[in-house]
Parts: sequence; structure tokens; C-alpha cells
Amino acid sequence: MNNKRIALLGLGTIGQVVFDELVASTNGAWQLAWVVVKHPERHQTVLLPTGAQLTTDWRRAVPGGGRPDRRRGN
Repeated sequence: MNNKRIALLGLGTIGQVVFDELVASTNGAWQLAWVVVKHPERHQTVLLPTGAQLTTDWRRAVPGGGRPDRRRGN
């Protein structure tokens, strides 16, 4: 099965619920790759799944690093 890599942007009230659901899911169809937060010091006790990384830079979590799509003239 081809795993989908997921980046979670934010770990506040809603992000924490989404994170908990993703971690509880064991179907193997996805892999949490990145968790992007504004204040990493607030999330030092969060146990990330194997292979997941915590970052403050959303560009690291977005394929292409947030570069404009030249085909659309951006």
C-alpha cells in the first residue's frame, strides 16, 4: 500500500483533536510526516509518531517549499 504523507498545520484546540485521531488510526494508509507549530516550546511533551518531525517552518512541510506554480503565472 502506498502511504500518504500528512503535514498537520497547527496543534491548538482543533489541531490536537485531529492529531489524536490521526495517531489513533492504525489503517496504515497515511504517515504523519510533519507537525507545524508557531510555539514549539508549548508542545515539548507531545509524543510524535516515529518519523514525524516538529517544525515552525511550514515550507519544510509543503512539497515544493511553497514556491509559486509557474504554470499558473503566480
